[in-house]
Amino acid sequence: FSLYFAASYPGRTIHGFDLNPRRIEMAQRSADRLGLKNVTFHAEDAVQWKSRGSFDAAYMLDIVHHVPRNAVPRLISELRSNMAPDGVLIIKDVADRPAYKAAFTWALDKAMDFRTPVHYWSMESLTDLLRKASLRVFAHEMVDYLPYPHVIYVCRPV
Repeated sequence: FSLYFAASYPGRTIHGFDLNPRRIEMAQRSADRLGLKNVTFHAEDAVQWKSRGSFDAAYMLDIVHHVPRNAVPRLISELRSNMAPDGVLIIKDVADRPAYKAAFTWALDKAMDFRTPVHYWSMESLTDLLRKASLRVFAHEMVDYLPYPHVIYVCRPV
């Protein structure tokens, strides 16, 4: 999505992050081929991630369930403390229910990388954590034709 946002909004500065350096190299090559000068990519672990300054918007796609449970509050706090007063944090992640959907998604996560930690939060638990970080939260279950228990969280500072 970073390339899409960079191409769609040339006046904005976009930073993309991923744990996998190969994905970062591919994304940067794509940005270079497309002539996008407003996007940079960084290979970083979300567990230790530190903001490079304030931001207006952040989007996390299927990140939270791969971060060790005890590290998620620090990540959310880091995001919240660097968010502009009128900023937005959008999280698309996987819920723990219904069980058959969580099991389907777990099998796919493990097929992609069997070593990766996987912890699906209940919609209520992640919403509570976000609210404790002084965020207003709108959470919405996303319906998919495949059995994924996707939830999108739109968060704004309180």
